Amino acid sequence: MQYYILFNTVLLIVSSFLTWVEPKLFIITMKGFQMIDGKIVLVLGILGFVSICYELLRRKAQLYWIYGLIGFMTMIITGMVFYSYYQNQYSGGAGLYLAALGGIQLTGTYVVFIFQPRKPAPS
Repeated sequence: MQYYILFNTVLLIVSSFLTWVEPKLFIITMKGFQMIDGKIVLVLGILGFVSICYELLRRKAQLYWIYGLIGFMTMIITGMVFYSYYQNQYSGGAGLYLAALGGIQLTGTYVVFIFQPRKPAPS
């Protein structure tokens, strides 16, 4: 499960360097890191990447709530951007869709972890 989280944090980082706004007649192409929303997603992706690398090095799984929080915040940010684009009739680029996908998958991983049966502590 930790490698799946690692993949999704890399997905968030990569999505910030892809296009978020597709060009139209009076609209220029904008990449994610050129907008404040993309910068926030980039910082969240880097934070998740560093924490999952720390967990993989220590071989302990403790910080699942961080990934749930990162995924939920990314879902909220991309949802607001999608709504804003819908109101202004912009078309979203591939980076925006990848960021939304990464946020959904990180949140889903946290939900799976919550409902996963735990082994009882040895007595």
